[in-house]
Amino acid sequence: MRLHSLLVGMLSAPWAAFIGLAIAGCSSSENRTAGSGGTWGDTKREAEAGSGAASGSRAAGGASESGGAATDDCAPARDLFAGRGAITQVEEGDEIDPATCAVEVAGTCVRRMDRSKSEVCARLAADYPARATACWQPGSGACDGGTHPSSAIEDALRRWNLYRWLSRLQPVTASAEGNAKAQACAIIQATQGELSHYPPAAGNCATPLGVEASAESSLANSETAAEATDVFIHDPGDANRFSLGHRRWLLLPLLREVGVGVARVNGYSAACHYASYPGVDGPGGFVDLVGHPAAGIFPIELLTATGRAEPARLSFSVFDWDLAGAQVSMFEESPSGDQPLEIESYGLDGTAHTIGIGIEPRFAIQPETTYRVDVSGTTVGLVRIRTRLVSCTKPALVPAPPACEIGGQACPSDDQACYPQGDGVACFVPGTATLGAPCAQHQDCAAGMACDGASGQCRMLCKPLKGLRPPGCELCGAPSPVASYSLCY
Repeated sequence: MRLHSLLVGMLSAPWAAFIGLAIAGCSSSENRTAGSGGTWGDTKREAEAGSGAASGSRAAGGASESGGAATDDCAPARDLFAGRGAITQVEEGDEIDPATCAVEVAGTCVRRMDRSKSEVCARLAADYPARATACWQPGSGACDGGTHPSSAIEDALRRWNLYRWLSRLQPVTASAEGNAKAQACAIIQATQGELSHYPPAAGNCATPLGVEASAESSLANSETAAEATDVFIHDPGDANRFSLGHRRWLLLPLLREVGVGVARVNGYSAACHYASYPGVDGPGGFVDLVGHPAAGIFPIELLTATGRAEPARLSFSVFDWDLAGAQVSMFEESPSGDQPLEIESYGLDGTAHTIGIGIEPRFAIQPETTYRVDVSGTTVGLVRIRTRLVSCTKPALVPAPPACEIGGQACPSDDQACYPQGDGVACFVPGTATLGAPCAQHQDCAAGMACDGASGQCRMLCKPLKGLRPPGCELCGAPSPVASYSLCY
C-alpha cells in the first residue's frame, strides 16, 4: 500500500480473519524535535482552500496504496455545530479520578471515560466487518466509471463512522454528488495505473469532474473503500509522518458530506475518499480535541489493523491551541505508579485546517492498559489525555484468583468466566459460541463450556462424581482439559 508520495506497505487481510471480523471478498513540517518530552516549534500553517493536503499541496488527502489480488467479488442542511457535546464539564477544583477522566486540562476534567469496554467492542463488532459481496462492476466502455455498489459504499461509511464515533465526532454521510466525484477520481487513478492528485487533464479517461476530485480526495491503491479507510487512518510511511493528513481529514470534526469511489483497470485498483472542507473553522476549545487512538476506551485492534511492522502512530489535533512550546511525555498508568515511556514526538503541519502532535511509541503497546499523554507548555495549561486500550477479539488473560473454579465460575469481574488454561484455570471474557458450535480456544465458548480438541466444538463441562451435570447433559464422561472434569455430549 502506498500513501502519496507512494508509501510502501500492505493491508493485512489475514488480520481480519485473525480477529474474526470478515472482510468481504472482494512534506514534512518545520522545526521538528524528536524524543519524549521534546519541545517542537510552531508548525501552524493554513491549508489552502479545497480539501487540504500534506504539506506543500493545496489539496488534501494524499494517496495510499494497499496491494492484493484483484477480484470482482468483493441531505438537508444541518447545523455544523449541533450535537457535538458529549463532554462533561466538571467544576474546577473537583478531585480527578484517573479511572473515569479521559481528558483533563489545567486540573479540570473536560471529558469523562463514560463508555464501557462491552459498548465499544459491540460497536466494533457491528460496524467494522465488510458485508458487500461485490466491490465494483465495470462499465460498458473503457472510460465508464462502472458501478460501485451501495453495499460497498455502506461498508466504507460504517467503518469511517466507527473511527469518528470513537473520537466523539458526528457521522459523515455519502451524497450522490460526493460519490460521483469520488468515482470519477477513481477511474482516472485506476486507468493511469498510479496515484496522483494532479493527473493530466487529457488522456487516461480524464474528465473535469475527475481531475477536480483527484485534488480533493484521499487516494489509495485499495480494492475496497472500506479497506482504504483503514489505510487512511493508519497513514503510514515517511511522506506522511509529519502530516498524518489522511487521518486528520477523515477525523475532521466539521466534516459531514463525503463520497467514496472504487475502480479497477488492468488489475490496478484505486479508491478515492472525497471530503470537501465545509468552509468554516471549528469553535475551538476541547470540543475539537481529536486523537487516534481516541481518549477513553479504544480497541487495540484498530491500531494494528494494517499488520505493518512499523509502530502505530498516535496523534491528536486541535483547531486553535498555541502549541509552539509544547512538551510531550507519555506514561503507563497503574496502581503501583506511573511508568514513563520512551516516545518520539513531533509537530504536525496545518493540513486539514488543524494543528497537532504526532507520537511514535518506542515500546510495544499492550491491551488492557491505560496510557496517558501529558502535554505541557500550552496556552491552556497542562493537558492530560488518557486512553485505555482494550482487546475485543483476543481477550487478555487475567490471573485467576484462588476462588476461580470451573463449577463456581468465580472471577474478579462479572463479565468474566473461568476457563481451562494450560495446566490450570484462568478468567477470560466469555465467548459467544454455543453448544456444538466451532471453536479454536476454550474462551471462544460461552461460560461453563470448553473447546473439545477432538471435534473442535464447544462442549459443556460436567463432574459426574459430584453430580455437577448441567441441564441437557446426557453423557458425562468424555476426556476434559480440566482435571476431575469431563465433557458432556
